[in-house]
This record gives sequence, structure tokens and C-alpha cells, in this order.
Amino acid sequence: MSLKNARKTIDNLPIFTIYREPANACLPEDFPADFPLGVLKLPRATIQIIKFRGLSTIGDLVLTPPEHPVFIGELEKSIGKIKTEISSFLKTSYVPANDVISTVVAGPANKELLSLLPLYSSRRLKMNVDKIHQSFLPGIKVSKLGFSAKTRYTFMRLKVKTVGDLLLTPSDILLDKKRFGPITLKETKKKIESLMGLV
Repeated sequence: MSLKNARKTIDNLPIFTIYREPANACLPEDFPADFPLGVLKLPRATIQIIKFRGLSTIGDLVLTPPEHPVFIGELEKSIGKIKTEISSFLKTSYVPANDVISTVVAGPANKELLSLLPLYSSRRLKMNVDKIHQSFLPGIKVSKLGFSAKTRYTFMRLKVKTVGDLLLTPSDILLDKKRFGPITLKETKKKIESLMGLV
């Protein structure tokens, strides 16, 4: 799927329109439908209400039009924020994998390319670390970067040994680990950006 078609798909999702998808509707194969709602920057209380009402993934949410009963009550005032967060997430995460791989292979490292990598977008990317452009410093050991003991322990459990391994580790997998929260993720990204001279 081209980047242009990906953007068109996003704009036509039921959450952004009044169009109701049939119950058996399917999203494109490379769409991040199974991603947890936690990848959205929404208040925890909002996510809990959405889950309580039967929606547990990005796919569930984007196939639900804004006038659906799920958004009645406490969520009525939040629908604008929900749409904004979904749009922001998808425009960095729902980029064809082949496009991401080709740009990361070509380099050079910059913040826009970083935002497409799993550490920043939670996307799953089938790519070998040795294919990442050298400007991303993929071979540097994370043990040399001054991370805290609890962060190093998380990396060890996930077999993250180098910057390249870290860049290809989806952020939601890191956040799922005990003692690795949003603040730790933010600090991790800042350290990586500083290493690359992008701060």
C-alpha cells in the first residue's frame, strides 16, 4: 500500500466519519488493528471507560463511528481528543513497512525517521539490525549508555543489547514490563536522540 493510500484509509475510517462498517469489516493487512489502546496518549480513566464498553484495541476503536452509543455519557466530551490521538498515532504508525525499511536503510538518522521505528511507534517491523543505517548507531551497546539498573534489567529480559535492538523494540512491549513506565520510555528516547545528536 502506498503512503497516499494509507492516508486515504485513515481519513475514511468510521471513527472520523458517520459511516458504519459492517460487523465483519476487515482493515488492511498491515493496519495496526491489534495494538492496545494504551499506545494512545489518553487519560487512563478514558481508556478504562472505552475498555469497559467493549473496545480493547485500536482496530475496535477506529471501526466505531462517533455517534455510536459507546461514546455517550462520559466520553461525549472526549471524542475530539480521542480522534486527535488516533489520527496522530496512525499517521506515524500506519506507514507501509517497506517504506519505513527503505528509508531507515538509506538514512541518515533524523527525528522523522525515528518516529517511524518501533521504539517510537509500537509498530512491528521485520528488519535485521544490521540493515539499519549507521547514522542510527545501531551497534552501540545499551549497557554503555548510562541507563538505570531497572531499565538495563528490562532490556536484558527482552534481549535488547544494542541501540539497533532497542530501536526495533515496540514501545508497547517495553511499557508492558514492570518498572518501565511512560517516564522511563521518554527518558530512553531522549538518551537515544542525544546519542545521535538530534536533541
